[in-house]
Amino acid sequence: MGKNNTTRKTQWVLLLLFFVIGIIPAKAQLYIGGGFNYYKTEESYPDRQVKHLNISPELGYRYKKFSAGLTFSYTRNNSQVYNDYYPSGFEPSDIETIIALEPYIRYDLIVRKGFGFFVDAFYTFTHNYTKVIPNAHMAGLSPGVYYKLSDRLIALFRFGLIGYSSHDSNGFKGFGVDLSMNTSRIGFYYSFW
Repeated sequence: MGKNNTTRKTQWVLLLLFFVIGIIPAKAQLYIGGGFNYYKTEESYPDRQVKHLNISPELGYRYKKFSAGLTFSYTRNNSQVYNDYYPSGFEPSDIETIIALEPYIRYDLIVRKGFGFFVDAFYTFTHNYTKVIPNAHMAGLSPGVYYKLSDRLIALFRFGLIGYSSHDSNGFKGFGVDLSMNTSRIGFYYSFW
């Protein structure tokens, strides 16, 4: 009897899912894309340079002014400290590898002639593979702008954030605002419909 009830519930859930997919208007759009950022900083004390690379492929679904998506992020930080005893002047690199998952909901605040201003509400789970630090969680809001290059191709720039971070590896711990370069992301999106 229990197995039969489970089968019926599964059938109803599948029917409901197909119904929802069937009634989604033609204006809804599935899109793929992603972003990247790269920067190099130099610090005077200790005399050190840091190279930062972030690659973030993304999959999302857009309906009118709302979008929902998921970003997978790969980050590599390469830190070198200056030392007179090494021929190149810098000690061997301290390399850090970070993987993150970030689901988000986006709302377009202003849309005019191909330009748009939006805000993302996001949650990020971060795992650092090379350092003995705990997994980090971050949630907050991040603004950005985009421009439609064509009907299907969009260029996007996201910058800054305000929110909560569980670990200072995200730039701050607790509630805060971060307007540093590591929050910026340039991306391109291709819409299938």
